[in-house]
Amino acid sequence: DDYEALLAKAYSQLARTEPERALALASQSLQADGLSIVLSGVARDLVKRDPLTAVTYAEQISDEELRNNALNNVAGHWLNVDPEAAIDWTLRQPAGQVKDSTLHKALMRRLDSHGATEVRRLLPQISEESRGRTAGEIINRMKGRSPDAAGAILDELSLTAETRQAVDEWLRQR
Repeated sequence: DDYEALLAKAYSQLARTEPERALALASQSLQADGLSIVLSGVARDLVKRDPLTAVTYAEQISDEELRNNALNNVAGHWLNVDPEAAIDWTLRQPAGQVKDSTLHKALMRRLDSHGATEVRRLLPQISEESRGRTAGEIINRMKGRSPDAAGAILDELSLTAETRQAVDEWLRQR
């Protein structure tokens, strides 16, 4: 209801300066959805100072979609602050949308500086269903700079026929 939404907004504002107090108050007075909103805000604000604590707060969100959104937000910000630590954390996560999304972001952000080495390391960690899109974006981006390198990396990746087909399909749509 409106009252709960207003409380969640107020606690989210308080969380910027006093996250523990905001969470204590929110957990006493809000239902799961409102508490999830506050937890998401706390995680977002904490990621700059303490990414692992931000992850802990995000993981407490009961609603799966809100939890995944919060974890994606935390991981995306963490990639800006400490990319190696964010990638290491991501690689330890179970297969799923958060892992795929974070590794995709990491690859896109680090392609210029780390190139094929990073692609070889991270692309196989992305689920088969998401790998084609990510590989397609990588190849498309590399083709503009070095068509030979793009072709070589595509051949080198040992993609399954299904992923290779997804890459080709993605490239045709561009």
